[in-house]
Amino acid sequence: MTTHTRPPTDARTSRTARITDRIEDLLEPMTTVGTQWVALDALGYLADLGYGPKVRLAPTAHTVVHPPLVEQLARDAGGSTAGTSSSTGHESRPPGSLDAADTLRTMRRQSRWWVTRAFSADSTRLPADLRLIASRAHELDDDDLRYLDRDVLGWWSHARITTTWATAPMKPNVPCMVCAQVGGLQVVIEPLAAICRRCGSAWDAATIGVLGEHVRLATAAMLDEPRVARRTPSRARDEGLPRILTGLVYESAAGE
Repeated sequence: MTTHTRPPTDARTSRTARITDRIEDLLEPMTTVGTQWVALDALGYLADLGYGPKVRLAPTAHTVVHPPLVEQLARDAGGSTAGTSSSTGHESRPPGSLDAADTLRTMRRQSRWWVTRAFSADSTRLPADLRLIASRAHELDDDDLRYLDRDVLGWWSHARITTTWATAPMKPNVPCMVCAQVGGLQVVIEPLAAICRRCGSAWDAATIGVLGEHVRLATAAMLDEPRVARRTPSRARDEGLPRILTGLVYESAAGE
């Protein structure tokens, strides 16, 4: 595969920046800030420190630093993290994950191909391969850059959804629009992304509207079928679920 530099265009610049940002997401720790309620006494001290009776609850910012997504995948694929010294809250995830192992395996295989075939470099460890790809993506021609963007979207989306422990992904029980298999679609709201576990397809905020329309049409066609249906919780809609993905989410009698 030929690699060479091209004069930057808006599309190339945007695509290259997106590749770099997503690889950075895979390799760098992520910080989230939430609200935690604590008990304070009349003087404003934490009540559980013994400075007085618990008189009121007050919100306080709670900062959590999560390991890089690649590190989270490796931990999940290797087994339980219980008992490790970490303050990230990641220890509560289930031991061992086939999805994490599959995501890592795909990422390693595809990144090795890009490093050795597209950039004619030596493949080493996954983080180093990903950094090389991010630093040299601008050398690719337009077609190859588009293919790399698609692969990186797959790595990022699968890693994001596989390592989501706070809120489980939504799983619309409809056929995937790419492979037509049921039971593989998974959607998360923050950040907005969707994947198919069956064929590996991925969607981001820019393309998920197409998937949403497919889900809407598929669920509408299933209205007369003998399935158990429930409304998507209003809380999910309030938290930013795209309107096109709201409505009926089907579950089979087997609880898929």
